[in-house]
Amino acid sequence: MLQKLSYFFLLPFSLIYDVATRIRNRLFDWGFLKSEASPIFTINVGNLRVGGTGKTPHIEYLANYFVNKNIKIATLSRGYGRKTKGYLEANPLTNSQEIGDEPKQFYTKFGDKVIVTVCENRLLGIQKIIQKNPKVSLVLLDDAFQHRAVISTLNIMLSDYSKPFYSDYLMPAGRLREAKSGAKRADLIIITKCPKNITIVIKSDIIQKTKQYALAQTPIIFSSLEYDEPVSLFNKNSENCLKKVVLLSGIAQSDIFCKDMAQKYTVIKHFNFHDHHQFTEKDLLAIQPFLNDEIKLLMTEKDSIKIKELNLNKNFMNLLFYVPIKIVFSENDALILDSMIKDKWER
Repeated sequence: MLQKLSYFFLLPFSLIYDVATRIRNRLFDWGFLKSEASPIFTINVGNLRVGGTGKTPHIEYLANYFVNKNIKIATLSRGYGRKTKGYLEANPLTNSQEIGDEPKQFYTKFGDKVIVTVCENRLLGIQKIIQKNPKVSLVLLDDAFQHRAVISTLNIMLSDYSKPFYSDYLMPAGRLREAKSGAKRADLIIITKCPKNITIVIKSDIIQKTKQYALAQTPIIFSSLEYDEPVSLFNKNSENCLKKVVLLSGIAQSDIFCKDMAQKYTVIKHFNFHDHHQFTEKDLLAIQPFLNDEIKLLMTEKDSIKIKELNLNKNFMNLLFYVPIKIVFSENDALILDSMIKDKWER
């Protein structure tokens, strides 16, 4: 009841927001606001909705795809939550407060195999990447679907299976950044965080509802999240013998993480922080009394990046584990994605 009242109260503000974003998009469409084609092959991964649709693991999936083909690539993010400004490239001494937690995660995972960069101005960022790294052949844009000053080679739009864009409303009544018709700019749409046993009937229903807003020829594919075995945060040689755990998460939507971990371990308690939370030693000290040799702290991979930078007690460090995450496509959907990339690459 309260949610419905809130929706009706905020709806007029959403209508104002709708008009503003539609005018902005039309100004780009008509050329009054300048859009410039990226001077390099660029894949833009984004969404219409505020919140976690799984952009980070999808960027990592694409990064692996190109690294395995020996193609030199860069990632370019805004660097949400960082305490710096302008263009920066990650290096071994860079921390998450300088470049943001997702870019830090990219660098931790790929190292020198991928040039990891941040810049609020995506076009300037691309130009800097080319200038400083002439061997880079491709840039992955992280969360730039609304950054229309850059015309990307391939636009990939993500939509959460449990919170699809077509069932949402514009901010502030809902979580949409722009009108649902923005899906027409997508070259490919990925429905993310799908259950592994999703049926053909459900897929068909989602495709039908998505097609109401996307272009008729736009392919729609489905992905799932898969958690690997836990890894010790500080001791890579530590044996994985977890049975009882305390969960820690600071991500937009922790439900899949919690559900998956509850199926594998006995969950004693869950400490849930808001997305992009800047963890402190004080946060971890509040959790420490719940841990012992039999009860370990299990966190998301994204949160482990920031927690690893804290000054923690050595004995406490041995109780910390994180769960790597990856994206899984069906064989057919992986082929569709591969074909889409090759088609754009060869043009």
